[in-house]
Amino acid sequence: MHRMILKFSNLSWLQIFIKVCLLIISITYFYIGVNRLFSGIPYLPQSIDNAMRFYAGGFTAIGLSAIWIVLTNREHNIIIFFFAFFVFMTGVGRLVSIINVGFPNNTHLFYLAIELSLPLLMLVAQVRLNKK
Repeated sequence: MHRMILKFSNLSWLQIFIKVCLLIISITYFYIGVNRLFSGIPYLPQSIDNAMRFYAGGFTAIGLSAIWIVLTNREHNIIIFFFAFFVFMTGVGRLVSIINVGFPNNTHLFYLAIELSLPLLMLVAQVRLNKK
């Protein structure tokens, strides 16, 4: 435990901020992925349930990968940009859904706010970190 605290004490505030963002992504995507993976959507056609569980497996993998990034190394420059892009594009998907079929419930609007703002904050932090 002491080694982990020492490891984090050597990080800049930008690196800590990016790790916190990745932890938020990890928890969110892992929760959504595991939840949908096991619950599915049994009241809709099998093809929709199958697709939803397929994407849930991907969400679970993204969640676990984000944890791995936080724990393994300080600088994963390209991977940080990938996570920011991935999360932003999931927000774009929600935005397209809102435009085409209307507003979902408040929980999904909360996810939308996270998916559109968190990646931009991560990008700004990573670009500033790269300039140092």
